[in-house]
This record gives sequence, structure tokens and C-alpha cells, in this order.
Amino acid sequence: MKPFIALCIVMFWAGHSFVQAQEVFCEFQFNFPNAPPTEKAALEQLDRSIREFTNTRKWTNDNYKPVEKVRCNFQFLIDKYENNRFECKELVFIASRPVFNSAYTTTLINIRDKYVSFEYQQGQNLDFNENAFITNITALVGYYVYIALGLDRDSFSEMGGTSMYNKARAIVDYCQSAGAEKGWRANDDIARQTRYWLVTQLIDNANKDLRTGIYEYHLKGLDVMADKGANAGREAIMACIEKYYNINMRFPGLYLVAAFLDAKQTELVDIMKGADAGMKSTFLEKMSRLDPVNLNKYNQINQQ
Repeated sequence: MKPFIALCIVMFWAGHSFVQAQEVFCEFQFNFPNAPPTEKAALEQLDRSIREFTNTRKWTNDNYKPVEKVRCNFQFLIDKYENNRFECKELVFIASRPVFNSAYTTTLINIRDKYVSFEYQQGQNLDFNENAFITNITALVGYYVYIALGLDRDSFSEMGGTSMYNKARAIVDYCQSAGAEKGWRANDDIARQTRYWLVTQLIDNANKDLRTGIYEYHLKGLDVMADKGANAGREAIMACIEKYYNINMRFPGLYLVAAFLDAKQTELVDIMKGADAGMKSTFLEKMSRLDPVNLNKYNQINQQ
């Protein structure tokens, strides 16, 4: 069993089996409108192969029960396929985990990766090495799996995901060395919204409060609310928002902040609708600087 979870919420994981099991359950969607039959066949084969590769692989040395598995969703929006090469308009990656003592699942992060391309030949065997580049598709999947596992660990234990982020950073490093596709390097996007910047911001000690905020939001906030009621966890969630606000004032436009808020917009509105007037006012003030584009959505907390 993951030791950090056992320390944090023993009752939640009581009765854990020591039978080894995979850590993630990933779903894949390959959207390619009007693809000709030959390309559809390649996509169907890729879909089967990548699911089996991802969901049967052991990504860590820890043991997970089914309820502990991190849920991931990969949505590839494919623009072009030629000579066994797929070029994507976007990869949407979403990771989620269950909330303690409830049937509710919360989204940990929502990523929109605009720099995704890879080669795949129908029938190709998919392989992965966390220390060496093999193919861009398995490097992509491995990178995001480790990001998801790191976020999950951070949500249960302060700074618990470091080892997973280090594995994701190792993938970035060897992809750079191999001259892999766009998205792995610091200068691939002027807005710094690439895989390089996401993991760099996660492991940068200057952004430590981003990760402790994840812990406060989930373990001290959502997990408490599910057991003791909404009021019990709102203060912790506001503490997370305060940390993100302060970091945003020092370092505006961090990719991690944007990806976190993309995942939490609707959830935050639902949580803050029941807050008192003072907390609502403070929340809206912070969000006006953190996420001004979506302020109208946050203003829904004042609707009856």
C-alpha cells in the first residue's frame, strides 16, 4: 500500500490486499473525423495496444487496490495521418481521484497539450523505458501517467509526489536528447505551456505552495467535506486559493495554475455557493486576478 496514504487516512485504505495491482486506469480516445478505412484500422489497433500497454504496466513499486487507482483520460484530436505519422491539433489529458468516504470523483488537472505528434505503424509493439527514448507515443503516455501519480500523491501527503515528478522530468530530458517532437523543450512555446514547463513548475521549490495547496484542497478540504459537511473543508480550500493567488502575483501565467483551475472551475462554484458572504467576497476577489477570463462563471456563487 502507498505508505503516505496509510499515514494520512488509515481507515480509508483498511483491509488493503498485498496482491500487486496496477496504479492507473486510463481511457483513450482517438478522434479523427472522416478518417479513411486504412487510417481507421491503424487507429483501432493503436487504441487496443495503448490501452493494454498502459493499464497492465507496473509504473511504480507500490501496490494499489482498485479504489486507489488514479483515473486518466487521454483524448487525442487528430488532424493528419501520413506515412505512419499522426499529427494532433490537441491532446486533452485529465486525471482524477476519488474523494474520501463518497461516490464523488474530483479532477486533479486538465491539460491541453497542443504539441503532440507521433509515429505508429499498425501492429507495432509498444514499449517504454523510463531512462531512454523509444517512441514519442509511449514517452507521452509515460510522462502524463507520472504527472498524474505525482498529483495523486501530493493530494494525500504534502510534497508526496516528488519521486513521480522526477520520473516525468527524466522523460523530458531524454526526449530532448533524442531530438523528439515539439513540446519537450523550454523554447517550444512562448507562453510556456509545454510538458517541459509543467514538470519544471512542479519540481521548482519556488512554487512549493502550488503543491502544498493541492494537499490542502483535497485531503484537508474535499475529503473532510465529504465526511463532515461542506463548511468543514471550505477554509482549507480557501487556503489553497490564497496560495495560488500569492504565487500568481509573483509569477503570473504559470501553466500549472491554469491547468488546475481548468479542472476546478465548476467544482469551486458548487463549493462556494454555500459559503458565507465574507468568504464569497474574498473568493471572487482572488479569482478576479487568478482567472479573470472565467470570472462570470465564478460569479454564479451568488445565484440562488
